[in-house]
Amino acid sequence: MKILQVTPYFPPAYAFGGPVKVAYQISKELIKRGHEVVVYTTDAKDFSSRLETDSSNIIDGIKVHRFKNISLMLVKKLKLFITPQLALYAGREIKKFDVIHLHEYRTFQNVVIHHYARKYNVPYV
Repeated sequence: MKILQVTPYFPPAYAFGGPVKVAYQISKELIKRGHEVVVYTTDAKDFSSRLETDSSNIIDGIKVHRFKNISLMLVKKLKLFITPQLALYAGREIKKFDVIHLHEYRTFQNVVIHHYARKYNVPYV
């Protein structure tokens, strides 16, 4: 099964706490069970630094796509992760997944992915 995990932060962005570890551990276990796992996340490493947005990044068998935040100031002050490139990319790629797991609540990423999941009838949780 091809599974998409969507989270505003993914390792090594441990400054954001437990959700980073949860998304990583779930993804790692799904890989062990033979599933293909792809993560859409942001480039935030912490509240003041970024990670590279290399689309070929693989962490423990998990393919990670990092999208650039428009502002680290919004991340720091409002915990708001806005990644416009995600919307363009997801519109083309979302229909390739069997299921989508959205992490966190009320994020830009979830709004975008929810729209495309409904449009292409891809189940999501």
